[in-house]
Amino acid sequence: MECLATAKVYLHPMMGEHFGIAPAEALAAGLIPVVHTKSGTWTDICKEGLYGYGWSKPDPDIVAELVQKGIETWEKSKMASKEFLEEFSPRIFAKRVLEIVNKVIAK
Repeated sequence: MECLATAKVYLHPMMGEHFGIAPAEALAAGLIPVVHTKSGTWTDICKEGLYGYGWSKPDPDIVAELVQKGIETWEKSKMASKEFLEEFSPRIFAKRVLEIVNKVIAK
């Protein structure tokens, strides 16, 4: 956890991961995720580039550029990610579960 407190970017090289709790925790800690675009992490956590950076080709130079871009845009990006993280709060989670249950009951 101490590492997350001092870092600005979180590199997550896992390809094909469904959700990715580690990148979500990194985003919550204020880091900019850099992830593979063939993953749920790209669609669900990074919102396809809104809250992080992604690559599709396994090219170290591209990944290094994205990490550098994350470092350069860290201050601005971390503020936007805090708003997005509200979607994962216990209150919002409970509200969504109740909405789904109510839809099922109403049928």
